[in-house]
Amino acid sequence: MAEPGGRLLGQRVVAVRRLGGGCLFDVRAADLADGRRVVVKSGRRGIPGQLAIEARMLGDLASAGVAVPRVLDAGESELVLEWVDHDGSGLDGAGRARLARDVATLHAQPRPSFGYAYDTVIGALAQPNPAADRWIAFFRAERLAEPARMAGAEGVLDAGLHRRLDTLGARLEEFLDEPPHPSLLHGDLWSGNVLAKAGSPVALIDPAIYHGHPEIELAFALLFGPFDRASLAAYASERPLAPGFEPTRRAIYQLYPLLVHLRLFGQSYARAIADRLDLLRI
Repeated sequence: MAEPGGRLLGQRVVAVRRLGGGCLFDVRAADLADGRRVVVKSGRRGIPGQLAIEARMLGDLASAGVAVPRVLDAGESELVLEWVDHDGSGLDGAGRARLARDVATLHAQPRPSFGYAYDTVIGALAQPNPAADRWIAFFRAERLAEPARMAGAEGVLDAGLHRRLDTLGARLEEFLDEPPHPSLLHGDLWSGNVLAKAGSPVALIDPAIYHGHPEIELAFALLFGPFDRASLAAYASERPLAPGFEPTRRAIYQLYPLLVHLRLFGQSYARAIADRLDLLRI
């Protein structure tokens, strides 16, 4: 853990301040004797090896051309990242449009299969990513059935709602289509994971990457920000959306982040899940 007088990256730590937003780990900005400022995440919450997985995901996004903090050091209980200058302003309209176009550029790069080369994490939860040739089958198994099963086992998803999710799973082919190709997704694209300065995005943090359908990323970004309807138009100017995303496919794809939040934060998210099933007449 970064403390004044301690050492990081071979340098003495001269000042430390806590940063907001760290619900799983202790997150601090540390000023080093050589003039650098770094971000230090420490602790052992989440799944085993979570910080090492995060470091690996950030490296993969950087290799794909995504602006993310550079990993300076990573271990089992501590992750040191470069400081990215930002002002906490959030995105303005032009910034949301720029981010949408950047995400469209990322999604346009074909990937070999759905899933990923390794299992990743989302929040404090494991995110399984077995390789799959078909998106609907992958989504059914790994982003709908398995999260619902886990939520049921953890006592936060009642049997009636679970049955409705299973019914939807059996009918997914009625609602969803296969994308032209798998795309690399940030996977946890909400407002809190976008660093901004003067209303414009400067970096993404806290990824939950895998290869999937771009529409699940858009649905996630519409659920908790940073996207709005104008953002969808900016995205579509680069990668047109097939008809029917609003409201049907958006509702289906928002079920995964809602199940994640149900497991992490409790039953207050059950109503939002039921609302989307109501919309689908399930």
